[in-house]
Amino acid sequence: MDSLALSSSGWEVVVDRFNEREMLFKLMPQIKNALPQLSGVKSCAMIGCGTGKLELEFVGVGGFCPNVTEIAAVDPDEDQMAQLKTRVAQLLPSVNVNFYQKQLRTGKVQASYSMQS
Repeated sequence: MDSLALSSSGWEVVVDRFNEREMLFKLMPQIKNALPQLSGVKSCAMIGCGTGKLELEFVGVGGFCPNVTEIAAVDPDEDQMAQLKTRVAQLLPSVNVNFYQKQLRTGKVQASYSMQS
C-alpha cells in the first residue's frame, strides 16, 4: 500500500501539493519582475471568483495590482458572493466594485448591484 492510502488524510497531501495561494506567494517576486506593468492596472474583472480568496490577494495592496480602483466580480453562487462582498469590504475598502450574481452559461442575471466599499 502506498503512503497516501495509509495517511490519516489523503486530502491534506493534495492540498499541500496544489496549494495555489502558497504557490502564488512563492512566485510573486518572479511574476512582479516579469510583469511590472501589472502595477499600473486600474480595473479588472473576476469571473467565477467564488469567495475571492486568491483573486483578492492577487489584486490587493500587497499583490500585483495595488492601484486597482474598480472591479467587476461575477459568480453564480449566492453564499460565495456574500463572502466575497465581505472580503472586498475588508481588504479593498477604497475600491469601487460591481457584483454580478450571474450564471454565465444561461446568461440569466439573478441579482446585480454596485457597492462603493
